[in-house]
Amino acid sequence: NCKTLEKIINRWAPPTENHTKEYITIVRVRARLRSAAYELPDPRLKCNWPVWRRIIMAMASVETGQYPSVLQKYEADLGKGMKMAFM
Repeated sequence: NCKTLEKIINRWAPPTENHTKEYITIVRVRARLRSAAYELPDPRLKCNWPVWRRIIMAMASVETGQYPSVLQKYEADLGKGMKMAFM
C-alpha cells in the first residue's frame, strides 16, 4: 500500500528514527515531484523508469550524504537493477 513518496519514506524511515519530514521534502524536491502525496507511477512500466530513477537517486543522496551528481556513476547499475526487478 506504499504508493506515494510520503508512505514509502514513512514506512522505511519512520519519524521515531529519522527526520522524516525533511527526508520527504528533500527527495520530493530533488526528484522533481509536485507532491509527496502524489501516487507514484507503476515501476513495472518502463516508461515510468525516469521518475523512479530520480526518486532512487534522491533517496540515495539523502542516505549517503553525497550530492546526486556524485551518484551519477551508478546510473548504469540502477538501470540494470530496475530491469532485473521489473522485466
